Amino acid sequence: MASFFTDRRYAGHRIAVLLTVAAIWGLLLAPEERTMGVTIRPVYLHVAATVAGMMLLYLAGALGLIRTAGLAPRSEPWVRRFWAAGTIMFGLGYGLSLLAAHVAWGGIFWAEPRVRASFGVLAVGMLTWAVAPRITERAGGHLLWPAALAGMITMLATAPRVIHPESPIQDVTPMNIKATFYGLTAVMLLVGWSLVQMLSGEATTPDHQEDRTP
Repeated sequence: MASFFTDRRYAGHRIAVLLTVAAIWGLLLAPEERTMGVTIRPVYLHVAATVAGMMLLYLAGALGLIRTAGLAPRSEPWVRRFWAAGTIMFGLGYGLSLLAAHVAWGGIFWAEPRVRASFGVLAVGMLTWAVAPRITERAGGHLLWPAALAGMITMLATAPRVIHPESPIQDVTPMNIKATFYGLTAVMLLVGWSLVQMLSGEATTPDHQEDRTP
């Protein structure tokens, strides 16, 4: 049973199970909010996937800096895996944000700067992953990862908000709602880690220890 949660060979099945659990929890069992009612439920999943994606991108950016400093010479494949998984999770969060907007606002509010900024972040993530093989081979090329991450953070931080709340988690008081946000974020992080394993091409067994340590 333990191998199902650790072995790369089961990563795809694990992702399917985790996403099913997240969907049931977020859309059917999650607590309602006093003003939004049940329309908050897609927001749970949107925030969880987005936060998980950004955390994976932060990790990729940090590994990129370490690699630039000449440390952890075998970390480059891991940087690319974490970046790809983070971009995928952020893309999932963006798709869920459109669903949440449709449910909560009655449609997708394209004039909302945060919506456009998030699309830009997703585009930067995909473009960075696509050009990385050529750029990271050059001297100082590993700075691509933290530089792209800094651009993403700037895009999100400077985007004004019209309808989008400042913080969907911190703006609510009931602890059961916050606990649901945090719990679903943990589930989405497990999905992200499973994506990293799937992208690694190596099973997480002692026979592959040389590829497990960045």
